[in-house]
Amino acid sequence: MDIKFKFHFTRYILLFMLVFFMINGVVENIIIKTKINDFKNSTTLVYTDVENGIKYYCVSRETYESSLRQIDGKMYIGSKGDIIVRQSSPYPEIPVFHQLMTFFIGGHAAYVIDSKQTIEVNGKDSNNKVDYYNNDWFNQKECIGLRLKNKKIIYDVTERVKNKIGAKYNYSFVFDNGYYCTDLMSKSVAEVDKFHNINDFLFTTTNDLITSSNTEICYYHYIDSSNIKHVYYID
Repeated sequence: MDIKFKFHFTRYILLFMLVFFMINGVVENIIIKTKINDFKNSTTLVYTDVENGIKYYCVSRETYESSLRQIDGKMYIGSKGDIIVRQSSPYPEIPVFHQLMTFFIGGHAAYVIDSKQTIEVNGKDSNNKVDYYNNDWFNQKECIGLRLKNKKIIYDVTERVKNKIGAKYNYSFVFDNGYYCTDLMSKSVAEVDKFHNINDFLFTTTNDLITSSNTEICYYHYIDSSNIKHVYYID
């Protein structure tokens, strides 16, 4: 009886965790869509680049740093301290898994050091350590720019992110033996301001970063079915 009870108890716990995970994923995606739509609705179409098939929508906020810059003819997303995330999974070659990961977890994240550079860690790279990368996120099919609401901590958080250069990728996602992309962001913020962290529980997902009450959307772009790119940003 004792063994049977333990077996059934474990099974119910696992079932409860699965149901909770699924409900949490649905709720997070509803929140994400709402935040994206609210941000899009605050912008106005300012320019159409017919040659490249891009429409630019801008919201003017004088107290904010720009979330899109053109430097030497190239477009760069974000200002120092912004976090850029991609919801799409990095495994499009694996059907079903790709869709499930995209919906429940998300894809990748980067921390903007300056307009041209980010700090990232990617388990699919041969250089699977925290390192500097070129900020080429404007070339992604879709991405979201996030900004910490507590602007006072951005300098300190940036220094914490820089201090992690060279740390290895954490493939376990649980044991504290390195960092994965979103974990790099949330732990750096928590080290500076533990009361305004940007994850919810267990491991940090891109969905956690977007839905956090301590971040706000400052940039968004996607490509529609007509292959037109829609870019929403703060200037």
